[in-house]
Amino acid sequence: MNVIIIGCGKLGSGLAKLLVSKKHNVTIIDSDPASFELLGENFGGTTMVGSGFSRDILESAGIKTADAIISCSKNDDANALIGRLGQNIYHVPCVISRLYDPRKAKIYRSLGIRTISTTTWGVEPSSGRAHRPRADRSGRDRGRRHHERQPDFYTDIRNCPE
Repeated sequence: MNVIIIGCGKLGSGLAKLLVSKKHNVTIIDSDPASFELLGENFGGTTMVGSGFSRDILESAGIKTADAIISCSKNDDANALIGRLGQNIYHVPCVISRLYDPRKAKIYRSLGIRTISTTTWGVEPSSGRAHRPRADRSGRDRGRRHHERQPDFYTDIRNCPE
């Protein structure tokens, strides 16, 4: 699978390393060349310095033949714009945009763009901890575990239409 990731922060770099380890072709774009240090010296994908919503950069990254584009920069508006470009202009089969504002995420999901909201994921598990049942006498926790509610990006990407 050919995947383009925009944003080489913690989420983008982690996802890029995971996908490369699963033998996918990954190109990661970021405007800050220093951000690629998060990938490590042995990163097996391609890095590109530039704006993730520049047509020239996206086309150089191979968006015309990409199977997925994941926009996870620090800017909701940029991520939403990149998602719309990927979906409407380049017809990328799988488009995922990270949006911090859950209200915006809902709007973009209604437009057919898969969204990831790290804000929602952080709030929901934290609020669940406050109401978690106490451990029973055996010491086992009867509440749901935090990790059970974590998203699985790799599954999301694998389930994209071919």
